[in-house]
Amino acid sequence: MGQTEDRFVYRLSGWEVTVHMQEKLEYQKKFLTICSFLPSGKENAISTQDLMQRTGCKSARDLQVMISRESEAGAIICSGTGNGYWLPTNEKEIRDFIRTTTNRARNTFKTTLSVRKYLKEIQQKNLEGSEQ
Repeated sequence: MGQTEDRFVYRLSGWEVTVHMQEKLEYQKKFLTICSFLPSGKENAISTQDLMQRTGCKSARDLQVMISRESEAGAIICSGTGNGYWLPTNEKEIRDFIRTTTNRARNTFKTTLSVRKYLKEIQQKNLEGSEQ
């Protein structure tokens, strides 16, 4: 990483990204504060819209990216469909979140397998059609 005047240059695996100082500060402000906006306990969960407003995120997708990055850094941020976001206060909330997340991942994987199977069928039909 190098620094010149009003920008930072990040170099990673052959890629170079230039970030202007203001963007870096805005990103750091958002990245470092997601957990500080989260209530403790599922019963006090904050909605996506409220969290977006408090953090200054422009879209739910931006918020999800920030939450993902903070989670990857070690934060335990629970969420649930229609429940919003919260910090766990007990083992049950953690176990419930693990179960929900695991089920969601399992369902996503099943969908991916079905779509891959369908793609192979299409490719096989295209191959058979081009041979005739």
